[in-house]
Amino acid sequence: MNIDMNKIKELQEYSKELKVLYVEDNEEARVSTIEVLYEFFEDITIALDGLEGLDKFNNSTFDLIISDINMPNMNGIAMTEEIRKTDKEIPILIVSAYSESGYFIETIKLGVEGYLLKPIELEQFIIMLSKTIEKIKMKKKIEEYQKSLENANIKLNQDIKNQLYIDHLTSLPNRLALERELFKRNEDYIAMYILDINNFRKINEMYGFDTGNEILNNISKNIKEYAKNKEFSIYKISADEFVLLRRYKDYNLEYLHK
Repeated sequence: MNIDMNKIKELQEYSKELKVLYVEDNEEARVSTIEVLYEFFEDITIALDGLEGLDKFNNSTFDLIISDINMPNMNGIAMTEEIRKTDKEIPILIVSAYSESGYFIETIKLGVEGYLLKPIELEQFIIMLSKTIEKIKMKKKIEEYQKSLENANIKLNQDIKNQLYIDHLTSLPNRLALERELFKRNEDYIAMYILDINNFRKINEMYGFDTGNEILNNISKNIKEYAKNKEFSIYKISADEFVLLRRYKDYNLEYLHK
């Protein structure tokens, strides 16, 4: 396992200031996961199911939510749906014993940052936490910038705002941009293709992140070339996942497969 200790210290330094809501009904899973979480966070609120998690969310302020899916009273998906009615931006991570692919499209629409598989591996957690903290930092930066402009009544610089929606490695629209597109209220039909690079982290482990990033850039160029004349929008939604999205005014199966 190739872990940059300086990166871990940097994450710990920033994440210790964050308030986390952790929702998990299984005591054994809760105990093992908490051990990992306390390596990075000092302020953790625990809820034992989605209903309790929603109540704690409504009565406090959090920077990050980490939740199991299958729980009594209210599961993690239902809780996320309720949270998104009042807060569409707070980062939410799903922890699951299985990949639960049946929930994947639904969680994208709900703006879930990603999955963490039980038991949580340190490397997996660091990768996901790094991405999530970058989003939190950017959000705070924009909020601070907006506050500094309020008295002068100056519109937020669009270039800074767009940083939220771009993957900086490939310059492709990111998960947030995909969520924004999916939230559009129209009557179009959608075709969505998810490209997941299996075991990509092994490339990072064997050859380093620089080589891995170069490979991801080449893959993104190939996807762009493929989609160029097919009217697809391309998104990079995680470290090794891409989405091709296309809208159709009319539902026509033959047209879908051209």
